[in-house]
Amino acid sequence: MFHVYCAIAYLFIVARVIAPLPIRLHWKLLAAAALLPGALYQFWSRVFFGNMYAPELPFPVVALLGWTFGSFVLLLVFTIVGEILEVLYRLAARRWSHPPRGTARRVASVVLAFALGAMASSRQRACPKSTAWTWPSRTCRQSSKGSGWCS
Repeated sequence: MFHVYCAIAYLFIVARVIAPLPIRLHWKLLAAAALLPGALYQFWSRVFFGNMYAPELPFPVVALLGWTFGSFVLLLVFTIVGEILEVLYRLAARRWSHPPRGTARRVASVVLAFALGAMASSRQRACPKSTAWTWPSRTCRQSSKGSGWCS
């Protein structure tokens, strides 16, 4: 069901961010196609690997898909906030024409979302190493002595 919500969010972003941009149609289609793998990352992972939590992909591919999905989520949040602000602007100005710099706001939200997604994705390798530790206990069973849980 999660991939259905992501598909609806993808269509919302295509309709509200990519379609209004003043560029040629083939560039709009290319941008929408480039956003699709990141938006439906969990769907593709589930289709090809049977599980959306543990894909059997090399780290650079997972990092790239994580970057695109994180940027997609940020772009969705920025778009929703931008739409709410646009409605508030129209209500405050009491006119229903387009607010100034609508294209600039859309382009800025795309650039900001992908820049923040890249910054977050670059921190993936900075996680600390996990260490094994044992439970000191006097009541360990004899069968657990060699497992590393009893000291």
